[in-house]
Amino acid sequence: MMWSRMARVMSIAMMASMMAVNAGAQETPSSNPVEALQRANRLAMAGAWTRSVPHYEAAILKAGENFPIAYFNFAEVLRAKKQCERAVLFYQAYLDRGDAQDVIEESRQNVQNCIDGGAEMVFEGNEPPLSEGEPRWVRVTLVARDVARGRIDIDGFPMFFSGEERQLWMRSGSYRVGATLADHEPLQTEIVIGSAPEQRVELNAEPMLFTGSLKVLVDRPGAKVRVEPRELDAPQRARIETFEVLTPWEEARELPTGTYFVEVTLADHHRWIRNVEIERDRPSEVNVRLRRMLPEAIRPR
Repeated sequence: MMWSRMARVMSIAMMASMMAVNAGAQETPSSNPVEALQRANRLAMAGAWTRSVPHYEAAILKAGENFPIAYFNFAEVLRAKKQCERAVLFYQAYLDRGDAQDVIEESRQNVQNCIDGGAEMVFEGNEPPLSEGEPRWVRVTLVARDVARGRIDIDGFPMFFSGEERQLWMRSGSYRVGATLADHEPLQTEIVIGSAPEQRVELNAEPMLFTGSLKVLVDRPGAKVRVEPRELDAPQRARIETFEVLTPWEEARELPTGTYFVEVTLADHHRWIRNVEIERDRPSEVNVRLRRMLPEAIRPR
């Protein structure tokens, strides 16, 4: 175990006071993530692995996105405690954001060491049984709307900072998963990783409801404008049905974002159709020029 990694972290905030490690020290984690991380590192290097855990957790909960090395250091502690079911997640969280090549390589190797270690390296050697099949390491494809900005939490800890598709190793069992993605409603769910070698998990966060506006200007009065929703961005939240307006269309109508089919008809004129995109906070104005049909007597037959 390369505790030397922790030494490098000590330099990230030398302005914070350095706390001594002793049995009577206050164990309540600092509200300052830098101090919490420093405390965790000192405890871990002194072999006080269990005492370091709440301090690592506090640092990651408060500022994990800013301190990728905290994930690696915490994973090292968890692996030492034979809790690889958690350690593997934190190693992979470092792989998702860390940029130190030697730590990346070590994280990959230690993920493999955990997998190769079998049941003795998980749940401190006392793994709970599955209702069906034998517990195992599962290759999980995690999909969260493929949104570039956001955060994925696993069992309450921020692990990944986008909704992009990723491949993970996870141990069989139940996990609480949350997704906070840009322009989507927060999602909280429980997933169960079974005993199959591979599993796909989709976190279908519902898009937030945004609106734009539509106005159709037709060069003939008395035309019928029919607007039909086709593909809405937030179909579960958008309460909109097909509607009709007789021209002239006086005021723009607010509509949920998405694609709408617009049809304009008028007796003795050719039908006009088009798909129109309604975009967030933007007005859409459509100008229509109807073409008169030839008199019936001279129409081609």
